[in-house]
Amino acid sequence: MNSPDATALSTLAALTLKRVLTVLALAFAVAALLNPLFITPFIVLLGRTMVIAMVLLLVFIAAGHWRQTWLPVWLVRVLAVGLAAPVATFIVYLPAVGGDVRAVLSNEWRLSGFILIALSSLMVGTLLALGSLYRERDAQARSQSLQFALERSTLERQALDAQLRLLHAQIEPHFLFNTLANVQALVEAGSPQAAAVLKSLIAYLKAAMPRLNDDKATL
Repeated sequence: MNSPDATALSTLAALTLKRVLTVLALAFAVAALLNPLFITPFIVLLGRTMVIAMVLLLVFIAAGHWRQTWLPVWLVRVLAVGLAAPVATFIVYLPAVGGDVRAVLSNEWRLSGFILIALSSLMVGTLLALGSLYRERDAQARSQSLQFALERSTLERQALDAQLRLLHAQIEPHFLFNTLANVQALVEAGSPQAAAVLKSLIAYLKAAMPRLNDDKATL
């Protein structure tokens, strides 16, 4: 399991600007939809939904570090968001009543507002978590596909290199034997070109012999 410090750093690293702007935009939309049902000023309602949205985002990211094998990570993240939604909603109500829990539960308007915001946060947060998990899984699938393609390309290149080395090993003796046969024919025929051809062959062998075992030697 990751250490608390490592988990905190990973959570902050995953808190990208795109994610923050997305959840804040959704928080604004939820506040705008709920505003007609509330007597609370819109700015207060917006502040509560934004705080809840950020808390749910942090919970979703932090739950991704779950490393126990008896429960899938994706399920842990969804459950964490589902549990955090009502808890975060209740907490944002406490400052307005000086931290008095009974003042929230005993007031019909506050309790109704708590239920509305909690249910909205639960539904939107869960849907957003599932959508994010789907995109992450799709990205992982594409990454694996690219990795497999890269490995296949590497294996194909290695196979081609092996074929080229085999062809090189087959051509070198064949070329050498043909050249020697031509030199022999020129010598037997008494051709004046025999000495020049033999000299060229010797020069070639001097240059080629040190590179016969070099994988980068050209044909």
